[in-house]
Amino acid sequence: MTDKFSTIHDRWILDIHSKTGVPGYKDEWYWQQCADCRHWLRLAGPTGDDWGVCANPRSAFDGRVRFEHDRCEFFESRADSPE
Repeated sequence: MTDKFSTIHDRWILDIHSKTGVPGYKDEWYWQQCADCRHWLRLAGPTGDDWGVCANPRSAFDGRVRFEHDRCEFFESRADSPE
């Protein structure tokens, strides 16, 4: 990642809603992350490696940039999702 995109990543990562590896994170949530949701739209360019936009009208994150490993209560699996 270039310096420009590293700076963006570092700034946006502070807004993660559901961090893995913290007490209370449930194992089943690992398979319910944004990047596997049918409503997640990957950004173009280098930021798209880790970031996308939520397009789920039921989610509080609708229209917001989200980290691929984040999640919300309105997750819906993509057809090609691992679970």
